[in-house]
Amino acid sequence: MNGQAWYGKGMDIENVLDRGYYFKKGENDPNLRGWTLVGLASVAQACNRIDKAKVLCTDAIPFLPANSLPRRRIGQYLLLEGKIEEVLQTLEATVKDIPADPDAWALWGAVLSEIGQHEKAARAFEMVVALRPADAEDWKALGEIQHKVGNDARAIEAFRQSALLDPADKEVWRDLVLLEAGNDDLSALDNAKRVIALDPNDRASLEILAAGYVQAGDIPEAVSAYEQLVSRYPDKAENWRYLGNVRAHAGDPQGALVAYRQAAKFDPANPDAWQGLGYAAYEEKEYPEAIAALERYLALRPRVASAWNLLGIAKSLDGNIPGAITALEKGLLLNPLDSHARKALTLIRADFP
Repeated sequence: MNGQAWYGKGMDIENVLDRGYYFKKGENDPNLRGWTLVGLASVAQACNRIDKAKVLCTDAIPFLPANSLPRRRIGQYLLLEGKIEEVLQTLEATVKDIPADPDAWALWGAVLSEIGQHEKAARAFEMVVALRPADAEDWKALGEIQHKVGNDARAIEAFRQSALLDPADKEVWRDLVLLEAGNDDLSALDNAKRVIALDPNDRASLEILAAGYVQAGDIPEAVSAYEQLVSRYPDKAENWRYLGNVRAHAGDPQGALVAYRQAAKFDPANPDAWQGLGYAAYEEKEYPEAIAALERYLALRPRVASAWNLLGIAKSLDGNIPGAITALEKGLLLNPLDSHARKALTLIRADFP
């Protein structure tokens, strides 16, 4: 235990001694007697005398009938002992006897969530925010619980309320980003910007921001966002591949080729990386590289007719006519109606009978 912890224990003891002095002077004050017993329970807990702490809090209950603290403390002490069933019984009785105390509902909900009773925990936290609607942490806890039970619409509402009450909480904005992505892309985009304003290094939000720009059709911003991602996290192949996609869409085939090379380097088992590299190399007339990439792609996905056709054309341009004919024939077997591939095969056969 460090010095600060010992200091805290000392202050607890000093406060209890002060309360004990007033306890002696005002024995007929039930409220004072109750708080003194709770204070003594804190000292007993600090001395690891949990049984004594429970007894003291139990003794305090008649003196503080409208306050849930003694009962909540008993629940916490039982939790320290691992007596989950007794914890639940104690806290459930507490919220029934003192239903207007948000702290009791919050503790009960937290314990329910810890043991996986998320639906019951969600109902408890709904009571918490009803009783204490101006607390951002309560709304945040409700959002987390509602997400666990699959009620994402209510989770989003709760997280939004938490964000309104505490706009500097990056975690809430990030939760909103992750929940809204794919459902409300514009809101996800706005919230991702908020997270990045609070923490420029938040990877998940920057990824969602980049994807949001793609969804919104803002390709220059998408390129910029993915370039930031690959500069900060250069070993994540997926972002290199997305950068290749948006650079190609932006009319930068050379930049796309560079990105796809990195994607294939960091994730050679991903066929999409080889496909992107093959097409980009073909566009840049890097035929040997295009051929090698397309062959890697087709080894992983052999039934893509368009890739066989492009491989055939690339091989013909690289001077490998037998290989070109073989590739085009395979493509036509998979898609006999591809008139462009059939025309290319006819021309090659005519030029090289």
